[in-house]
Amino acid sequence: MACIVGIDLGTTNSLVARCEGVQPIVIPNAFGHTSTPSVVHFGPQGQLHIGHAAVPYCVLAPESTIFGAKRFIGRKFNEVFDIAARMPYRVDIDENHLATFELGERRHLPQVVSALVLRSLRHAAEVYFGTPVEKAVVTVPAYFTAVQRQATLEAGTMAGLEIVRLIEEPTAAAMAARIDPADGSYVAVLDLGGGTFDVTLLEAARVDDEVQYEVLSISGDGFLGGDDFTERLAQWLEETIEYESGGALALDATVRNRFRDAAERAKLALSDQSTVEIALAHFPLKRGGTTALKTLVSRALFEDLCSDLIDRLHAPIREVMRRGGIAVDELAHVILVGGASRMPCVARIAETLLARRPTVPVNPFEAIARGAAIQASVLEGNRKDVLLLNVTPHSLGIELADGTSRMIIRRDTTIPTKYGMSFRLATPTSKTVELRVLEGEGSLAHENRCLLGTHYDGITSPEVVVTLDIDANHGLHVELSEPGTGQTFKSIVHADTSLSADKVCALTLTVESLWAASLVEQTP
Repeated sequence: MACIVGIDLGTTNSLVARCEGVQPIVIPNAFGHTSTPSVVHFGPQGQLHIGHAAVPYCVLAPESTIFGAKRFIGRKFNEVFDIAARMPYRVDIDENHLATFELGERRHLPQVVSALVLRSLRHAAEVYFGTPVEKAVVTVPAYFTAVQRQATLEAGTMAGLEIVRLIEEPTAAAMAARIDPADGSYVAVLDLGGGTFDVTLLEAARVDDEVQYEVLSISGDGFLGGDDFTERLAQWLEETIEYESGGALALDATVRNRFRDAAERAKLALSDQSTVEIALAHFPLKRGGTTALKTLVSRALFEDLCSDLIDRLHAPIREVMRRGGIAVDELAHVILVGGASRMPCVARIAETLLARRPTVPVNPFEAIARGAAIQASVLEGNRKDVLLLNVTPHSLGIELADGTSRMIIRRDTTIPTKYGMSFRLATPTSKTVELRVLEGEGSLAHENRCLLGTHYDGITSPEVVVTLDIDANHGLHVELSEPGTGQTFKSIVHADTSLSADKVCALTLTVESLWAASLVEQTP
């Protein structure tokens, strides 16, 4: 089988890894770093910078430098309006109501930006191994929707990669932690990354010579990440400098990114020390002239500024334990991963709610990529000592004639799974069935996401059975059948990102063209 790599496609940084023997190795990029910033700069003359080469342009050319694309991938513009308003680059709405990045006369979907980051990681792996890399296991937040997963698959296709498996980030981290089931079976993984907070409850068990990881429940907050903490401190710095100078700043994208950069560095420093000094100079005032700021920021002040964000960490932790049916005293391990989990408040909350001091992998930034590499090795057939049993993070069902939702497969159901439910037609003599497949927990159809809307013609019975079949990669197959006649109608659900196969193919050519323009920029 061809080489399969493991990729952690992150909001802030991305990594690629592969098992050499049983040991996962994180592959360095051209700069010698194991992590690549998930940043892409689109130059005015068509030149492109990716990763470390793009980072300086966050300040030099913020309007044309995209970071945090993962927060927008597979999402409608109205879902990310608040996040978009805080970005130095322009986020617009396309003809399908999706969020898209506007760069002068050009527009690029988040899939394209993510594909360029994936293309860079693929290139690093090919240089490292000296062979083509065409397949990957890619990690996603545990609470990603079907549309976000489909958009990630599209980004892989555009990057020239076949994504053979999507694996949840907390689950990958648990696999990399090499938990010994003899130490106890239940494990809670808290993953606070740049854009999302995910909590996963797993059971680790040894069956013969194989360690099995069975996911019991998943919860999370898809709009809470380290970037939100950074933004909160950046806003405070902006307000403080205006208050102390007695005048309004002449704000533009470059000025805002300077605040964000200072806030990010201060946030990282406050993970290890109680106070940090921030010195900022040469900020333009609207009335003319410039101003400066020199101040001490304490960890206590930072946590007070972010108190509402910190409070939002509680609910997913409580929910995952409740739905998993496990008492806190049954937990053997609590693991923290994700760059933002280094903030002391995260460990403090985990210990308070789960009654166990959390552990952090030797390198929490690499744990997810290492877990993806382990899963890749399993799929290659090189490792037979690990088995992952995953669950669906959201319930799946259909819309009924009265506008309510009937769930067929409940969230936290182990996949692959297949389940059917019988329904009587609202109009018994109808020859057509309109079927809308839903994802979500709402009791009303409009409270959920519609994954499929289709018509089935030629119905001859007043009663039909709708069967949903989810494979190990979260792929969904729908079957409508008539028990009386044996007639069957089948559909494969591709969560609607509004991209046709032809459009994906065209964007693949776009990505390859952009990548070719970036090659001269990728070496330090």
